[in-house]
Amino acid sequence: VCVSDKLLRHPSILKSTVKDAILEEVAATPDTGGRRFGVVNTKKLNKLYDLVVIGGGPAGVAGAIKAAQMGRRAIVIDKPKFEAGVLPNGLDLFFGGPTGLFSKALRDAAKNTNVAAMRAQEMDSDVIWKQITNSIVGLATRNSEGQCRTLERYGIDYLQGSAQLLGEDDDANLAAMKMYKDDLD
Repeated sequence: VCVSDKLLRHPSILKSTVKDAILEEVAATPDTGGRRFGVVNTKKLNKLYDLVVIGGGPAGVAGAIKAAQMGRRAIVIDKPKFEAGVLPNGLDLFFGGPTGLFSKALRDAAKNTNVAAMRAQEMDSDVIWKQITNSIVGLATRNSEGQCRTLERYGIDYLQGSAQLLGEDDDANLAAMKMYKDDLD
């Protein structure tokens, strides 16, 4: 599907226009009560976790949920894929979604958007493209919010950031082991 000179199946075009669509979507996004996504209180972070999941894709989220169902304390740490995909309230549009979520949403939007009818109404190609990107951002927003609600329901913390595995003899790991020695099994 082609709108003007923009190919709808080209991901770099999608990334470059998602930021504008996100700004429009924010106005249409339900109020989250001032809630920030991907932020965890320092007091909570200072307690030992049974499971730290690095990566907030479907497998990471599922693993954290399974741990919580088994009575374990879990946190998911995920770095947003790119800055334009994060809403002002901290919601990462890619969080919890499978790789290719945007391309699948783009395909569905292309199937469900009647470009011929829009052109018959003399809509500009940029307006048509905005309709499609808004549809995609809406789908990603609903997916990410749903994943965050699920984590919250199971008492799983979600932190936006990077994580690194340390060796047993790493100084930071040794210091953490001393600090939490009474909590370790």
